[in-house]
Amino acid sequence: MSQLERYFITQLAANYAAENVKYGDVVLDATMGNGKDTLLLSKLAGETGKTYAFDVQKLALDNTSKLIKDNCAKATLILDSHDKIDEYIDEELSFAMYNLGYLPGGDKAITTKKDISLLSIRKCMKMIKVGGMITVCLYPGHEKGLEEAVGIESYLSGKSPKDYFVLKTGNINIEKGPFLIMIKKLR
Repeated sequence: MSQLERYFITQLAANYAAENVKYGDVVLDATMGNGKDTLLLSKLAGETGKTYAFDVQKLALDNTSKLIKDNCAKATLILDSHDKIDEYIDEELSFAMYNLGYLPGGDKAITTKKDISLLSIRKCMKMIKVGGMITVCLYPGHEKGLEEAVGIESYLSGKSPKDYFVLKTGNINIEKGPFLIMIKKLR
């Protein structure tokens, strides 16, 4: 990993996971993509933990399934939209990751959508335990990504700082550059 790559938003999200996920935790990868975050969460939560991962694309599920098997990890992979997390998970989450946008190496016309992602994040904020954390990687460099980023940031900016610590990290010298939002549930 290069010196610069340590500061990519996806790596910062992974760092938050490594610092906060404990062995035995119940964790969520809301957008499994190619499985890197799913694998990370699975390794961190360990044998006694539970890792759930969602995606609407079969290609994502297939790629993630292979990665999980190749690394002798375990995860529950769900081919469904992340706005249905409450239909599959009936326990408190310790940590959740969202990497919004499109599947790397997949069809760029298939992207996450503002209303669906926002509904999922709202549900996740209720499901996350006190002290738990959610990371959201956003990509406003394309039209749908900009709409999604504006909607999610607007919603989160209205949350009480007594209930949630919400931190935004991004490049200020890249127009419409990707950014990370970290949400820590306080009460």
